[in-house]
Amino acid sequence: METILLRTKNGLTGESTKQINKLRNAESAIFNFGMRKFLTVCFVGLLAAQASLAQSKKDADWMRKAFEQARQAVEAQDLGPFGAVVVRNGQKLGEGQIRVIRGKDPTAHAALQAVRAAVRHSGSADLKGAVLYSSSELCPMCLSAVYLANISRVFYGFGLSEGGDFTKNLVYLKQQISIPLEDRKVREMPVLRENALDLLEKSRSFLQQDFLLNPGTETD
Repeated sequence: METILLRTKNGLTGESTKQINKLRNAESAIFNFGMRKFLTVCFVGLLAAQASLAQSKKDADWMRKAFEQARQAVEAQDLGPFGAVVVRNGQKLGEGQIRVIRGKDPTAHAALQAVRAAVRHSGSADLKGAVLYSSSELCPMCLSAVYLANISRVFYGFGLSEGGDFTKNLVYLKQQISIPLEDRKVREMPVLRENALDLLEKSRSFLQQDFLLNPGTETD
């Protein structure tokens, strides 16, 4: 009877040992999998951080070129330290500096100059994928050009609120744009609206007809 109990006890102990070994093997496998995953995440994170640092350096280099344009504008005694550069795929498409005084043009802001140069260089009004670097935050006019040109991102140096006398008119313009039409200094009122709508409809019909007759013709 003692022998039978001993065998039974030994049998149970053997099974328990197998179960314990299985659990240990499972725990080891889970731990190894977790460590591999953790190390992979860390490695990928490190690569991303390195790429981010490299991109940050490139951004800083392009911003310095915008600053150089701004410096030249100041030396030329134009309206202030405003310069800009448009870049796509690591290549400069255009650059510009403010020329309001020299060009006798109130719209000749640095960003607009750079966008115009980029459009001429690329041969297209669509600058999708391009990045604009500006020495200052963009005014509403320049920001509109960025949207219309389909530029993907903007980096700037100092904010409009930080520019003092250099940017007080731009801050005022930004405030004017943000308030209702009836409260703005410059009033906007429709005249000959019916005639304008008729012109709009005829233009739409003409362009649609021209497109149907000449499918390869761009209408926008």
